[in-house]
Amino acid sequence: MTKDTQARIESGESAAKSIVEATRLFCKQLRASENAYTRERAVDIEDIGLQILEELCEDSLPETTIHLTAPSVLVAQNMTPRQLLSTDRRLIRGLVFEKVGRTAHVIILAKSLGIPTLTEVAGARSAFVTGEEAIVDAHLGVAIRNPQSNTTRYYAREAEKHARRLARLTRSALADSGTDDGSGLKVSINANAVEDLESDKLAYADGIGLLRTETFFTDRQTSPAEEVQFELFKKAVKAAGKQTGNHPHI
Repeated sequence: MTKDTQARIESGESAAKSIVEATRLFCKQLRASENAYTRERAVDIEDIGLQILEELCEDSLPETTIHLTAPSVLVAQNMTPRQLLSTDRRLIRGLVFEKVGRTAHVIILAKSLGIPTLTEVAGARSAFVTGEEAIVDAHLGVAIRNPQSNTTRYYAREAEKHARRLARLTRSALADSGTDDGSGLKVSINANAVEDLESDKLAYADGIGLLRTETFFTDRQTSPAEEVQFELFKKAVKAAGKQTGNHPHI
């Protein structure tokens, strides 16, 4: 992709157009693959191309951040991990994608965040109307528009059952982990954002297994200074140390 972009610039194309065309060509090649995982990497390449364009064009590009004001189900052709991480996840009740497959980075991230998500739903954007009520059932793989009152009551009961089950699992998570032969196991948590370092989730883990450091750079106009990054990592290590007897596991 870099060589293609450089060649286009040297031939007289503008830097912005060169990036767009090189990104489009590379994504076309990826989407032509017979391998599903390889096809899903096209969305990541598009995101990288967009980030480069944002650096080049500054404020001349349309904003890609999603601003929510109420609990919502987001219906889209696709979404980048950066967009998901920069959205107020407390207001996301579900995700429905037309062209994102199960191996996409954004799907893996949504799953780790506990967001019900449907993938490869053809015609989803035209099927839903902004402002109408919707339910996303990721277990059955269905999305329901304008649910009837009995359907709403059913899912309210299911939500209560899920909350009780989660509470039971949470209590059992406090016990030491191990195998039947007495071998101990360390259970680590994925920290998706700085907020996770302050949540109760760490109380049920032996440390932090994966810290998504890309979240340090979201919702910012410029990269955080070295001192800011140091404090964030310091916070992560201290949070992990609380669960490991002052011997951080991260």
